[in-house]
Amino acid sequence: MGYYSVAVFHNDFANELAKDPRAGEKISAAISGFTIKAYRPERSHFHYGSMIAQNHFDYAQVLVVGGRVGTGIGGSINDPEVHLDQEALWQMQTCLENHGYRVTKRRKSLKAKVKL
Repeated sequence: MGYYSVAVFHNDFANELAKDPRAGEKISAAISGFTIKAYRPERSHFHYGSMIAQNHFDYAQVLVVGGRVGTGIGGSINDPEVHLDQEALWQMQTCLENHGYRVTKRRKSLKAKVKL
């Protein structure tokens, strides 16, 4: 089929967005500038917000949005290590527990690593 794109719009610019005759062109350029294989933040921003995700219609993804940015919770080709804040982790835990799953944080190993 095709691809879908997800953007975060900044509410502070809602009035400007409504008045800008080139808004659609700017958003379209940001969508085109956001690529899965070569993410370049400067090309995915469009004054009123920014692109945060793109994927094929056959795939789903879970995103966390905070502040003026967002990210996939599983990482991506461009940023495999995702660091989520406690609020995002709490929301995911609550969601899973509400669906019958038990969620616990992995314990750190109690054995000390000793070099001989």
